[in-house]
Amino acid sequence: ARDSLNAAAWSSAVLAKRDKDATLVILAADHVIHPVEVFAERIRLGFQITADAPETLITFGIVPTAPLSGFGYLKLGDTLPGFPTARQVLEFKEKPTAEVAQTYIADGGYWWNSGMFIWRADTLLALLDQLQPINAKLLRELTVTPQRTAQLYAQLPANSIDYAVMEPVSRGITTAHIAAIGMELEWRDVGSYAALRAALPQDGYGNAAIGQVMFTDCQGTLAINTAPGVLAVVGMSDVVAVRSTAATLLCPLADSERVKEIAGLLATQQP
Repeated sequence: ARDSLNAAAWSSAVLAKRDKDATLVILAADHVIHPVEVFAERIRLGFQITADAPETLITFGIVPTAPLSGFGYLKLGDTLPGFPTARQVLEFKEKPTAEVAQTYIADGGYWWNSGMFIWRADTLLALLDQLQPINAKLLRELTVTPQRTAQLYAQLPANSIDYAVMEPVSRGITTAHIAAIGMELEWRDVGSYAALRAALPQDGYGNAAIGQVMFTDCQGTLAINTAPGVLAVVGMSDVVAVRSTAATLLCPLADSERVKEIAGLLATQQP
């Protein structure tokens, strides 16, 4: 609940305390990647780059297949010397509008930001000292006095690793650098309903389901039912229907990433 900066940096601080030369990879739990062997090779490459250049932060870039507005983008620079599948990162671009994403695709000099990273733990902590000193101080205290976790963790300013570290580093305001390793493989971030539908088994009409669901005259629809009974979906195309004991969601798949808006509204309206 304190966002990705604190999750990644806390792990880095713990490992740095155990091993001053620790290098770690930060991976996402909700990604589907094939073939795994190619991905493993890319990870090994990232460790090689950081061994040669300790002040380099590695991210993994995905060659975009469509102008999607749900992903962040990496503006690419030159190929990294000695590493033909890696590129310098000139700028992090947060989730754009569909129109701006289309210009990125047409340009050809952008990759999707996968949100997975490799860095030396001491490099990240040194950057936090410069860029996010409050987080750096509290995270170091956490590693020394873990019995105070409940007290200290609640004080951490919430921020994403992209906003707090990767973006400012890419703008050249520190001595560190960012490189992206390209991953031309099958990759799905199933953190969205549209991506989840694509990752699930589908019937002959492109419908996918979790739980007790009945489709009639539907196409390209995702239905998820975690409540008792059957969720019946009739005459729908390209929508997501989610039924739980707490709430029900119905929206076009194209707008499914707006679920965060609804979640925020629900939170403010709960008694």
